[in-house]
Amino acid sequence: MKNIHILLSGVIMLICACGKDKIKYNPGVTPAVVTNYPVNVTATSATLTGTSLTGGKSISSQGFYTIIVSPAMYNTRGELNMKVVDSLVVKNGAKVEALTKGDFQAVINGLATDTTYFVKAYAANEAGITFGESVLFRSSKLVPPVAVLAKSYINLGDSAAVITGEVTAVGGDVVTERGFVWSTHENPEISDSKVSLGTGQGTFTDTLPPFPSFVKYYVRAYAINRFGTAYSEQLVVIFLPPTFTDPRDGEEYTIRQYGNAVWMTQNLRHIPATGFGTEIWLQDYNGNDAAAAKKSKYYRDYGCLYTYDKAVAVAPEGWHLATDEEWKQLEMLTGMSRSEADGVEWRGGTNGKLKSNLWPGEDTDAMEFNLHPGGKQWCGGAFQDFQSMGFYWTAIDDNAGPGSSPYYRFFPPGDGTGRWNNWPGCVGLSARYVRD
Repeated sequence: MKNIHILLSGVIMLICACGKDKIKYNPGVTPAVVTNYPVNVTATSATLTGTSLTGGKSISSQGFYTIIVSPAMYNTRGELNMKVVDSLVVKNGAKVEALTKGDFQAVINGLATDTTYFVKAYAANEAGITFGESVLFRSSKLVPPVAVLAKSYINLGDSAAVITGEVTAVGGDVVTERGFVWSTHENPEISDSKVSLGTGQGTFTDTLPPFPSFVKYYVRAYAINRFGTAYSEQLVVIFLPPTFTDPRDGEEYTIRQYGNAVWMTQNLRHIPATGFGTEIWLQDYNGNDAAAAKKSKYYRDYGCLYTYDKAVAVAPEGWHLATDEEWKQLEMLTGMSRSEADGVEWRGGTNGKLKSNLWPGEDTDAMEFNLHPGGKQWCGGAFQDFQSMGFYWTAIDDNAGPGSSPYYRFFPPGDGTGRWNNWPGCVGLSARYVRD
């Protein structure tokens, strides 16, 4: 039993020694303090925020000192003397104590409107007091808030989007309401569709209700205080299914958005109930029966050839024959300059982004525009250039002068594009369409 008693005594001595070492080598120190920039700064109030680490001792008090910027804080060169600022803030500033520990804050009222202040956070424990840096802020003018909107949204399927907004400044008074507004017309306001998402400064996010496909919606963030309602810049939201089905004949076309335009990415192949006549043709078919024509091995990949007037007339509802300018906008997305896009005849390559190919999936273009060289039909005469050149009518732009001739695009297999308007409208060419 003596051996056991001796062993226990040694353990007790070791524990006591460890306790003495802990006291000796881990003494408490003064807190570490950071002064954060105030939030919800109005014309007369602000929420001061700070962060502190205890320093190993319990915080006994923490808070802020504030003071109006004065001429005494500047040196002879007109620069702020931060040593003087730090001294004056603590010596002459107004003190407010925060109630919480760790990350702490305090609301101050009675600020002078449109006036510059310094704020300095502090925290104290039994080891002493520490001050954060002096931070400059300015009370607001008597104005509405500032609301901003993220420049993009997150798609959730084909009809819902996650939108993020922020109140970056509350203005002259507290923000009593914030959220999103949207409409099919530009610059929507709170009288349009809206969702309210809280109050005050900061970010807010919401999933907007489902929007119908192909409809362009304009979305803005908004914020309200007693001095008015503020709106962000608008964001355009449009939902696109992967395909469009022409209700006239059930033919399905792939679609894609390029820039601000939604394009069909296949050649139109619509054949009216009246048949072919003298304005619509299909390579390797000379009859007039639509059902028989659709069985042609070239029908689905190359589509039909149309005179200019017929290409305009057979546009599906809600779509139009792509204009010359819309083709230019598409081409400029490949890196082509405006002057190159405005040029005529052969204009060179498109950096591999608009490449013509013979069959789907064969060396496809980077933009997935599916250009297949369907050739042309010369005004009811011979078929020409099949599988060696693709030709596409472009609609005459609204700002074109009277008597203007329609331009067309031409694409040989491989990379590159040309633009010209030296053919009569009776020539049969391929056609692509853009959503209205």
